[in-house]
Amino acid sequence: MARASSLRLDFEAGIPDLVAFLNTRDAATGEDRLSSPDGAGRWLRDRALLRDGETCDEALARRLRRVRTVLTDLLRAAAGNGRVSGAAREDLRRAVRVAPLRVAFDRDGGPRVQAAGPLGRVVALVLAAWAEGAWGRLKVCRNPACGRVFVDRSRNRSRSWCAMRWCGNQAKARAYRRRRRAGAEGSP
Repeated sequence: MARASSLRLDFEAGIPDLVAFLNTRDAATGEDRLSSPDGAGRWLRDRALLRDGETCDEALARRLRRVRTVLTDLLRAAAGNGRVSGAAREDLRRAVRVAPLRVAFDRDGGPRVQAAGPLGRVVALVLAAWAEGAWGRLKVCRNPACGRVFVDRSRNRSRSWCAMRWCGNQAKARAYRRRRRAGAEGSP
């Protein structure tokens, strides 16, 4: 991600921060880096999304958690693995309203998204992903115990798990055991 006060509409530059934001809650351990203002502030500072003089209070931490949940639900819905309620979409609209964005132009005439505040910077990452057509490459791991967001870089966008080594193998092993049980129950 660009560390200056404005962000170019460049998805590849911001993808690590967007994926990291969507993965601030670990489904396996229950750890949530945004669970408190201190934790959220630390995470935002580590990613240069919280600038000097800016603070993270409970309201910002709550908005960040809600935006993360709605964005993850949107990714699941896009993959056909869930639905996004009207209330969730309205939550996202409200969050975006308090995260002002402006479009400015650099010396070369290229657009730059200028975001106010950490929530605005997160929204700018989403906007950049959408503008670049890369939002569709973000997926949620289909392993229910995992739920991590990852970038599907496969040619045909068919990847289902964050890592074949862990989640893919677990899913295949479960499917194998189910088939074996079904076969054993059907045999005389």
